[in-house]
Amino acid sequence: MTKLTELTRLVSLVGEKISALPECDWRDEAAVRAHRDAADALCDELAASEGARFRKGYDGAAVRMAGVNASSTSGKIGALRNWRRGAEKRIAALQEVRHG
Repeated sequence: MTKLTELTRLVSLVGEKISALPECDWRDEAAVRAHRDAADALCDELAASEGARFRKGYDGAAVRMAGVNASSTSGKIGALRNWRRGAEKRIAALQEVRHG
């Protein structure tokens, strides 16, 4: 699988998985817990199936997957959203080189 194909697949997968997370009403403790549990399960799944590596620290979270790094002060899901944007930029750059 080419780098372009792999990144395109992962961008789609991450977008679908994030969209499938339960809604979170921050005033509802049970909703917050359900969202957090689903987010942790998603990160565990991506680590196991796609080789994603997550780091969580006092300053937020970071993710590395398929050679793209991202971080966020809002946690793992924020880092995944930023990863997705970074991967989309990498895809655009790869397409530019390919068609350049």
